[in-house]
Amino acid sequence: MSHFAVLVVGEVEHNLAPFHEFECTGTDNEFVQDVDQTEEARAYYESYKDDPEYPTFADFIERWYGLPAVAFGEQPDLTSAKKHKYGYAQLDEAGEIVKVIKRTNPNKKWDLYVEGGRWTGLLLTKDGKRVDSARKSEIDFDTMRKEADDKRRAEYKDSGYNPSMTWRPWSEVFKDDTFAYIDQKREFYHSQPDMAAVKANYRAAGHDDSRFEYDDFLGRTADEYVDAMSSRGINTYALVKDRQWHARGEMGWFGMSRDDIDQKSWTDQQLEVIRGLPDEATLTVVDCHI
Repeated sequence: MSHFAVLVVGEVEHNLAPFHEFECTGTDNEFVQDVDQTEEARAYYESYKDDPEYPTFADFIERWYGLPAVAFGEQPDLTSAKKHKYGYAQLDEAGEIVKVIKRTNPNKKWDLYVEGGRWTGLLLTKDGKRVDSARKSEIDFDTMRKEADDKRRAEYKDSGYNPSMTWRPWSEVFKDDTFAYIDQKREFYHSQPDMAAVKANYRAAGHDDSRFEYDDFLGRTADEYVDAMSSRGINTYALVKDRQWHARGEMGWFGMSRDDIDQKSWTDQQLEVIRGLPDEATLTVVDCHI
């Protein structure tokens, strides 16, 4: 499970509506689709068809997928969670399954959200207030950028890192098949001498490193690190405008994101969108969960 920050341009509920996880929100709207899983389910059943617990395909669907049946000639009851709201198996005249339907939102990005949340006060107004929502013309982007850059420079100093230090980055260790288990990879990665020294320094300075990416230091001077990692004061994971979702990657469980672009490129994309907004456009920071 993961929390991540989203910058929403305009009305929050309207813009986030297309991305709700139906299985959690229960909101049955135009974004919920009937997804045919018949072929997938039949292929999956092949590995279980000799299991006495699942004597028939219908038994497998009911017990493994948890999808109730809809008798031949009947219509699914989509109003009740206890019936067919989240999916069903359609039967033919002989009582055999002819279609397996899962009802879901294929574009799901969040299962709940709250304005601010873990990122309360991220926006700074020109009169010095920390807020979760404001018009573009009210936000002091220059000071926010300076604060962000100062924070990055302090991180670099407190870590004690210098470009002569080195270690194998996680992206390389993760793909190393000489380690039999993921725990062995983690142990090796974090025990590398220079890595361990940087981590110890950072923690000793009173920082929480639970989400810190040490590999971002590698090969960089302080100025290069600040330039590469600068959020320009806008450091949300995603941006939503006109019901369009833009993000660094695809957020997964435990804060793990896939297919990320680098911080600088993502920030530049966000700022390009923001620059093109009218001064009266409302920006809101939202804490999303998935």
